[in-house]
Amino acid sequence: MSAIRDDGDSDQHEPGGDELAGDAVTSAAADLTKAAAARARLAGLRRDAAAVYDSIIAADHELRALAGRRVAAERALLAAGQRREQAENALDAHARANSGLRSRLAARLWARRERRARHTALTAALYDCAHSVEAARLAYAQSQARFAASVAARAEAAARLRGLTEECAAAQRAVTGAGDRSASGPGS
Repeated sequence: MSAIRDDGDSDQHEPGGDELAGDAVTSAAADLTKAAAARARLAGLRRDAAAVYDSIIAADHELRALAGRRVAAERALLAAGQRREQAENALDAHARANSGLRSRLAARLWARRERRARHTALTAALYDCAHSVEAARLAYAQSQARFAASVAARAEAAARLRGLTEECAAAQRAVTGAGDRSASGPGS
């Protein structure tokens, strides 16, 4: 017969067995905590990435609008330059037509007044065209500057989106890795 010894410690296990199980549970809880934190970070990163993506879309729309304005400014500049050139040509033609000896000899008081008035009108037209050319140049320069600023902002947003995408991938790997460790269970 076998003798059963009852010392009151019938629940004795191998020494350190409870400690190993406790460490495994603590490790699993830590993994779950890390996974929850990684999921929360991933959600935040995804929100940030969505906001950056929306800003890129808005920048694309703005760039299209600015490109249209830039084309309009280029056309206005071209048209103003052509009007100025026409005014210069008209003024030069007027000066050539009224500068010869024959026109001076044949000039009467009324013809002289008419020539002076026409010369004054042509000079004023040339001055107005010069102002419109400068205004068109300024509008074009402003359009170019705004376009360049929008391109730079879009590039910066795209770089930020790439960074957020990499962070999202790392956070997703952390979530997946922590989920794999916790799914295998404690003590495995």
